[in-house]
Amino acid sequence: MKKFISFVLVAVFVGTPMAFAGLFKVDSLDVAQPNPTIDYLSPLTGAASRTYESKFSDVVNVMDFPGCDKTGATDSTSCFVAALNSLPATGGTINIPAGKFTFNSAVAYTYIGTNESVTLRGAGSDATILDWPAGNGMEFTLISQFNSFHLADMSYQTGSVNVGSGFGVYQTQAGGVPNPALAAQSDITGVTFRGSDGYGASYYWTNAFYDSGASNINFVNVSAYGGAQVGGYATATSGNGIVLQGTSSYIPVQFNFVNNTLQYLAAGIYYGDYVQGVAVSNSNFTGSQIGIFAPGSETGLDQLYVGGSQFNCASDGIREDTFVLNTMAVGNFFLTPSSANGINLQSASLFSLSGNTFNPAGATSNTSGIVIGAPGALPQGIIGSNSFYGQTTAIWLQAGSTGVNIQPNVFNGNATNVLDQGTGNINASTGAAGSFNALNLSGAFLDTGTQIEYGSLASPSTPYIDFHSSGTGSDEDVRLLAAGGSATPGQGTLTVTAALINSTGKIASGNVLGTAVYTVATLPGGTQGDRTAVTDATTCTFNSGVTGGGATFCPVIFNGTAWVGG
Repeated sequence: MKKFISFVLVAVFVGTPMAFAGLFKVDSLDVAQPNPTIDYLSPLTGAASRTYESKFSDVVNVMDFPGCDKTGATDSTSCFVAALNSLPATGGTINIPAGKFTFNSAVAYTYIGTNESVTLRGAGSDATILDWPAGNGMEFTLISQFNSFHLADMSYQTGSVNVGSGFGVYQTQAGGVPNPALAAQSDITGVTFRGSDGYGASYYWTNAFYDSGASNINFVNVSAYGGAQVGGYATATSGNGIVLQGTSSYIPVQFNFVNNTLQYLAAGIYYGDYVQGVAVSNSNFTGSQIGIFAPGSETGLDQLYVGGSQFNCASDGIREDTFVLNTMAVGNFFLTPSSANGINLQSASLFSLSGNTFNPAGATSNTSGIVIGAPGALPQGIIGSNSFYGQTTAIWLQAGSTGVNIQPNVFNGNATNVLDQGTGNINASTGAAGSFNALNLSGAFLDTGTQIEYGSLASPSTPYIDFHSSGTGSDEDVRLLAAGGSATPGQGTLTVTAALINSTGKIASGNVLGTAVYTVATLPGGTQGDRTAVTDATTCTFNSGVTGGGATFCPVIFNGTAWVGG
């Protein structure tokens, strides 16, 4: 005999991210059937009922699958794999509660839908801990540029040294990605990558996060820590933070880094092949070997913006050994320990470095604020409105540099403000010192568009322009020096220090044209046509030799052999 029961269950659920209430309605329950129909009705106006299976499939919790242990005592690999494999082709959200989940092997998931999106959400960084004692963390393989992933509020930690990546994502769309800028947006928010023994301790990932060909990823409030410190700084084998890598078929573009902490790493951000469109703001790179690194022999790099961030790195804050076209560093703070550089562009094209501050990290030596090497495929760039304090060399333009335009900067307490070993560079920076291949302006500078005014407008000075033409270390080969003058224009004195002044045209003067005078005994050697005068000739006869010892003033000309009356 069949028994039928009809009743209503009133249920209140408290979950993430908000509480909800509703009715579970069971109609004509046949107790003899193993799968009765149960509908859920939301209390919201206009809501329609749906099955409880549909309701509970909105969000998956890993604890719903066998094998999950949030105490960390046993392996949770199987339950996480099962939770991921339970998602439909459109994807879904998997909640991970507070606790420690241990994995004895990597957790790998390959997407099944072309528009699939997967979200993993924890209860908070260091509240939800995913721990791989042997390294090799989690991998997502995307099959379409319209796949996306979202990681939030958890920690990926390892109990090994330099083994695998905390999280890796791989783009494998068949035939490549023709326009990666149109990829679906992914994000990592509030996630920490570190060793299981603490922050910047003994254990660390080879790469905290590794991207191969995936585009359009936002990193917000992400922390990554390496290890193996020497003297308070990471070594070259301390693990990388965020590694971006691509190929000509899978060009990774559009990465935004906001409010991140990347510390004690070999490289905070590793700028690999074909990476383009990286924007970094309000982030901290402390204790690493290099903050942002584009290594040599890379291909197709473009568009790096860094703003409002802080660097204190053992080798370089920003280093490009392969040129990244259109590099901009604006409004950053660089601390330079001994033998370190703030910005080091060994290969650079079309860069703009402005509004940055460079200070020494304590008592230091052999530091440089900005170092520029040889250019890449296109001309170099501009350096201006920066502040340099206590550097061994504030701006170093190395041999091979060319086309660098140095605009006004602030220099204070540097051993050398500007060292120019390149060719064709232009320096218009107030207070610059050193050797320059184009223009050396050592005082106030005003360009009104149709004229150049050079010298202080506030106090008397002796502004000068030095010309270097011999290729030696002489102070100058020719100098133009201005002195004196008054409020009336044109009353100063211009002194030219040179061995010879040549003119290919006529020299005219609107006033008396003066010349030096000699005694006959002190007349210098001459060139045919040279003119001067002596004050002690015995006689003065045109085209005749002159003899000293008299009191006659006599103009003289050099006829190619001797001085004669002229």
